Amino acid sequence: MVVVFYVFMTVKTLLFDFSITRYVIRYKQTYNTWHQVEIWLLLLTAFKVSFALPNYFLKEMNYLFYIFVLNTGTTFWLSHVLHMRSCVLQERSLRVARCIVALFIVRITLLVSIVFLGTYFDSIILVSG
Repeated sequence: MVVVFYVFMTVKTLLFDFSITRYVIRYKQTYNTWHQVEIWLLLLTAFKVSFALPNYFLKEMNYLFYIFVLNTGTTFWLSHVLHMRSCVLQERSLRVARCIVALFIVRITLLVSIVFLGTYFDSIILVSG
């Protein structure tokens, strides 16, 4: 039964990656450029799903932690893009846009610090345990 599960998850991941690739190709053809946020978010989503695949085989927690970090970073980026687009649509002031950029920088800084502090605390726990 375990082999069936592994085969199922591998096929499901490959089909998901194929589907995302088709969306990326359509975005590229529609806008005739790679400089679209949607393209990069879709590629990151495909990478996250593919990156999770080894966890099914190895059952390694580090994979899940880095997928969590990548997912959080992608969510922050998407939130930032949507906030900036709403500023443009609502014709908000430059001050509001700068506050949104500052919020994005703070969020990413905290996320990066969690990654580095996580490995620091991991080494402390391993030494004391």
